[in-house]
Amino acid sequence: MTGDSSWPVLVMGLVLYLFRKRRGVQVAAFTVYYLLYGVVYMGFMDSQMPGFVWTQLFTIYYEIYGVLAAPLMLWYNGRRGKGHKALFYVFYPAHVYAFYALSWGLYLLLN
Repeated sequence: MTGDSSWPVLVMGLVLYLFRKRRGVQVAAFTVYYLLYGVVYMGFMDSQMPGFVWTQLFTIYYEIYGVLAAPLMLWYNGRRGKGHKALFYVFYPAHVYAFYALSWGLYLLLN
């Protein structure tokens, strides 16, 4: 099982907490963890499925895209923002659909 409450995501929370005082190390650990999780773990788990092809790691099993959060983590200054709440009600679904479209574009390009 993968998703927001799976054990790899909980471990990632622990990794982020352990390195909370050292931003560079935290982001490096986050990046390595998500690459291992997105390619190695998901590849191993999903390669057991009938009809699996490796390009599915970028289309159907999209956990690898979590690594795109690393640059945003480096920009965070530790302070709460001004609160553009309405912006994030639009941004979150928009970026999900954009990544979904990008993943299908890659899928069509690679197949």
